[in-house]
Amino acid sequence: MGNKTNVWSNFQKLFSILIQPFMASPPMPHIPELFISTSASRYRWLEVENWACSMQSRDDAAQCFVERVVHCKCEAGKQHEFLRLEISSPTGSPGAVAFVDRRVDVSQGVKQRAAVLSPSPSQTVSNSETILATDVVWFAAKDCDSETSLRNEFGKYLELRTLTFPQHDNRPSAQYLGTLLQTISTHARHYELYAHQCYWFAHTVFESLQTLHPMSSLSNGHDHKKRSQYRGSDFPKADSVDKVCNEFREAWKNFLDRKEEVRKVHIAEQKQVSVGPIVLTRAKRALTAAGEGSGRGPGRGSSRGSGRGSSGTGGIGEDVGNSATGVRS
Repeated sequence: MGNKTNVWSNFQKLFSILIQPFMASPPMPHIPELFISTSASRYRWLEVENWACSMQSRDDAAQCFVERVVHCKCEAGKQHEFLRLEISSPTGSPGAVAFVDRRVDVSQGVKQRAAVLSPSPSQTVSNSETILATDVVWFAAKDCDSETSLRNEFGKYLELRTLTFPQHDNRPSAQYLGTLLQTISTHARHYELYAHQCYWFAHTVFESLQTLHPMSSLSNGHDHKKRSQYRGSDFPKADSVDKVCNEFREAWKNFLDRKEEVRKVHIAEQKQVSVGPIVLTRAKRALTAAGEGSGRGPGRGSSRGSGRGSSGTGGIGEDVGNSATGVRS
């Protein structure tokens, strides 16, 4: 009998191995602002504020983790800098690739209006010339046509440095990332050429992630010294990492507190739905039993007791219902 059991067990294992290549991969979580169809030919994008709100509103986004962040620099044109992030899917299906950057006018496309607007740091820009920045999250399906289209949109670029998050570490989730991007975008809403431009945005996001996750692994590329440079010269930018990290910690705590409050409300509503009918049923049974008890005497006493019991049951049921309704509102 034991040999037959072992043979059957081995056959099941072999069968599972053989059919595994033919089994469809589990579907991606429904987060259309992060995961798009693997058959899609084009990338998508959202401004940081909208993307962050979407991640914060979706519970599944808490299970999607940033695995790697690459600080990139376009080789041509204004030498635009941005970040490329790889984000995993909780189902193990193909994850997402996201490009994050700061620009002036996204409607003009990457090549026309991105990055530094002037090649001369010696020029000055008055406060009246500052305009609102446009911070964007571009996303595509990893290793698919949509990622190819996104890479083509940005053109050839250098990989300056890479930040990798080990699996045992508390890796940043998509919700966490959205809150951080939102914090940095809010910290400096205006595009200031010599303070808060694309170099500042890419640098601040990268450095903040490294500061907040000291267990992450940093790897510098061959051209890492070219970051925040324009045609070989250092370009000025604000130093905001410490302030941003403090602002983010507060924002993240507030988000988690709100999330916990929502969870408690949900649990309370579930208990109300499940416990409410039980309480009402017990009340009816107790009143019925009381009515029967008072109706044990002979003659008119019995009918009076039963009548009061019926009337009382209706009254209590109405009160319980009103009370429950009041809690819901």
